[in-house]
Amino acid sequence: YNAVYRQVEQDSLEMWQQQEERAESSAGTSAGAEEESGESAGTSAEILEEMPEIWRDYEADCFYQRKDGSQLRMVGVDRAAGSSYYVLLEAVDGVNTSVVNPDPYLGSGGYAKWIDFLEDEKTGFSCLAYSGGSRGLLYRTEDGGRSFQAVTYPSAEMELPDGSLYQPFIMPEKVWEEEGRLFMRAGQGPDGDHYEDGVKVCGLYESQDRGKNWRYVGTVEADGSF
Repeated sequence: YNAVYRQVEQDSLEMWQQQEERAESSAGTSAGAEEESGESAGTSAEILEEMPEIWRDYEADCFYQRKDGSQLRMVGVDRAAGSSYYVLLEAVDGVNTSVVNPDPYLGSGGYAKWIDFLEDEKTGFSCLAYSGGSRGLLYRTEDGGRSFQAVTYPSAEMELPDGSLYQPFIMPEKVWEEEGRLFMRAGQGPDGDHYEDGVKVCGLYESQDRGKNWRYVGTVEADGSF
């Protein structure tokens, strides 16, 4: 178990590092192109909002219901090697109308499990499951979904009967706010088998900077919904 879960942690770190490199490369390319053409940031945003007609009726794997009745939808528009690749679309009256983000998961494929926002509807989070759904990555936005960053959280090491350690909490499940602090529940994925006092548990994490950094604070009972 120890070797397996350490490999899980290493895989997650490597994927996050690759995403950071791709994001930096993309940002540099975009900045250079904008400087050469003299286009403003507002013009670039308008280009991103164009949507192929064929996407209008595509279904979402998960969505967030805004206060005004519109939706932000994670829609898979391509598949390769069993993984979906997503765009974030805005939908009005049940119809996809515009592109909010053409690559919310920064080039990574998998399965979009959920997307949710805080009360301001600017700061939000989403989880992309990968490796057959057994692991997940957490993504954060602070501009309503127009850009995302991959966010890491510290592994919680649990001791096995033989004294070895492993990290069971590998699937972000939910983020919520209480009295100015954010909390996150991270589950064990479909293959997890860590129990405390006969009860399957999830990891509980806390953030005091709106989800940019997290610290492990303990465990909570798993509710069976993930």
